[in-house]
Amino acid sequence: MIISDSNIMKICIFGGTTEGRVLAERLAAKRKTDQEIVVSVASDYGEEMLRGISGIKVHVGRLDREKMSDFLVEGAFDIVIDATHPFATEVTGNIKFCCEKLGIRYIRLKREDEEASGSTLGKVMYFDSPDALSEKLTELIASGDEGKTNVLLTTGSKELTSFTQRIDVRHLFVRVLPTKESIDKCLEAGLTEDHIISLKGPFSVEENVAHIRKYNISYLVTKESGAGSGYLNKLKAAEAEDITTMIVRRPDDDGLTLDEILIFF
Repeated sequence: MIISDSNIMKICIFGGTTEGRVLAERLAAKRKTDQEIVVSVASDYGEEMLRGISGIKVHVGRLDREKMSDFLVEGAFDIVIDATHPFATEVTGNIKFCCEKLGIRYIRLKREDEEASGSTLGKVMYFDSPDALSEKLTELIASGDEGKTNVLLTTGSKELTSFTQRIDVRHLFVRVLPTKESIDKCLEAGLTEDHIISLKGPFSVEENVAHIRKYNISYLVTKESGAGSGYLNKLKAAEAEDITTMIVRRPDDDGLTLDEILIFF
């Protein structure tokens, strides 16, 4: 249980592209005069997503455990809120470690679930990791009909090698953020520009359907990302086009929702 504390003056938020951005905006709106809110993001894209929010400071740059510890010491924060992506388990582990070591109060901002109803399940397969998914996908492509082997990867650029190491890149169409870092990772993995869809989401059902049709997709690969990510829209689009959705299960994510956290400030 977190006790409301009127003496919380220095707040650090890690992550600012989805829930982190909303949290920063909501906290800034009710910020006390002497209260300081710092949002730490990994990339310029994260910084761009925070533009227009007054009353916050933004730190840009990836932090390993040592740099993170130094950053938290220098900031002298009263509390740290971890609003990183639910699949960024390594970063969350580092934040928890540093907070425990330094005696800083830690809260995990939990992304709310987005339930898939029976009408949106369609042809769905679940996996515990990108590697397990890519192994099965390799089998399906090898045994599939000619012309039904194209894959739309919407899992981002970080896990790309799990797929490119096993699957001919000619079968892969990758949707990533429109950042140099993401596009470079795709190119380094052997993808050509016409197989890279660099767009900012979340995407509507109609936009997903358009991509499925344009690239003649038979398999849509996604993470079980939760509310606000466009996850359900992917499932609905795949069902509408009668293709298979392959999903990496979301890690267990204990924490508090946005509204639960805001109660304490």
